[in-house]
Amino acid sequence: MEANIPLTKVKAEVWQGRQLSELFRVWPWGARRQLTTREQLEQAAVALEDGRKAEARILLEEVVQAEPRSERAWLWLADAVDADEERRFCLTHVLSINRRNALARRALEAMEPGAIQSPLLRVAFAALEVGHREEARRLLEGVVQANPSSERGWLWLADAVDSYEEQRFCLNQVMSINRRNALARRELEVLGPGPAWSPLDRQAVAPGLWAGWQSPIAAVAGGRAAVGSHSIPMALVIAGGYLAAVAVAEVLTAIIEPRVGLVLHVVLLMILLLHTARTWGRPGHKLLLCLSFAPLIRLLSLSMPLAGFTRIYWYFIVSVPLITATFVALRILGFSRMELGLNLKGIPVQILVTFTGLSLGYIEYRILRPAPLAASLAWREVWLPALILLVCTGFIEELIFRGMMQHAVTKVLGIWWGIIYVAMLFAVLHVGYQSLSDVIFVFIVALFFGIVKAHTGSIFGVTLAHGLTNILLFLTMPLGVNHFDILASYLSGL
Repeated sequence: MEANIPLTKVKAEVWQGRQLSELFRVWPWGARRQLTTREQLEQAAVALEDGRKAEARILLEEVVQAEPRSERAWLWLADAVDADEERRFCLTHVLSINRRNALARRALEAMEPGAIQSPLLRVAFAALEVGHREEARRLLEGVVQANPSSERGWLWLADAVDSYEEQRFCLNQVMSINRRNALARRELEVLGPGPAWSPLDRQAVAPGLWAGWQSPIAAVAGGRAAVGSHSIPMALVIAGGYLAAVAVAEVLTAIIEPRVGLVLHVVLLMILLLHTARTWGRPGHKLLLCLSFAPLIRLLSLSMPLAGFTRIYWYFIVSVPLITATFVALRILGFSRMELGLNLKGIPVQILVTFTGLSLGYIEYRILRPAPLAASLAWREVWLPALILLVCTGFIEELIFRGMMQHAVTKVLGIWWGIIYVAMLFAVLHVGYQSLSDVIFVFIVALFFGIVKAHTGSIFGVTLAHGLTNILLFLTMPLGVNHFDILASYLSGL
């Protein structure tokens, strides 16, 4: 993990002033670029043989900027850099281009494991220092795409971007990498709360496959869609499009024609997975992978052979492949337990939130009035259904929506847009009850759960509240036990 790195407001002493001066003395921003790539490689080879590593590095840095997949340039650049972190980066990049490059593999194995750092960072910093912000932004975007965990890259990119929303996103990325970065924290406090979107969004929609999908948008510039006199971040346009598609599929499945809805869910799942693969390595790919759980949940619930089982066991049977997919996705995404909310922070608040499940279950029962999922209130009849509802609806759904999905969405759309978006998606998946009142109620509850998770950083309370809500909705209330009546009679007896 990199130490706290100042923004460019802290001047050249971060890099040694001597090194920065040498960089600008050797770096000819115009003339050297007129050489062809082949000529630059030839001159770099001669410079390396003569021991002029600084000159070779400048030439090779130009080559890898012009041709990011030049295997030979990255391999030679590994010999031209001085720091082990930069050498590891170059060798790792060679292997990402050609996994069979034995020379790079042997060199990397000979080195001790450690951090990696792009050799282009110093060039980007130099560009920022002299006011070449577009050049710096281009370089830094390449750095964070190649190494999304580059604290220094995100921190300096925050100074190269144009909008507060992009700066807020970059600083949030720094904090997710190193929560002790005091400078990034102070900068975020100065910016205040608000939306955040990735500066990489302007590249997030891959050409070819998505060109036709972009065509209804009036214009795209810098990762935003122009609508009238306002600009909308492309991430919000894409996320909104997928939300609308899920809503249409849910309405078709539950109300109009189930088979057409199921086909649409299948197509939507395939598109989301393809879109995730096409944008892999950019911050938006985590959002897309999480969104794929919306059609996946519906496909599992409608396509598994459940007819021979009691209804309460449907939840358990569907939850098995769902939780397996969730753990696989979490392993790929690399979210920590703290980011998912799997902790016991703010226990007093969590307990209060848990007891809101009593009221929520009562209200939703008055809306839906479902049939009971148990034959009676005898302990042997109730304990297993209650446990299934607590784990398979309370825990798993909160882990997916408030844990995994909300964390991914807020990273791209900002905290409030993220909470609202996940709440809308969660509500849309309740269209199957064919009750507009229930959809609105679920949306409000999901907003409440999302705010609690964002405020406390834990899903402990909302998991128990969610499970308790469903236990009351499907077990105790349908079997005639109204806990509010019991409480009233107890209080009147006092």
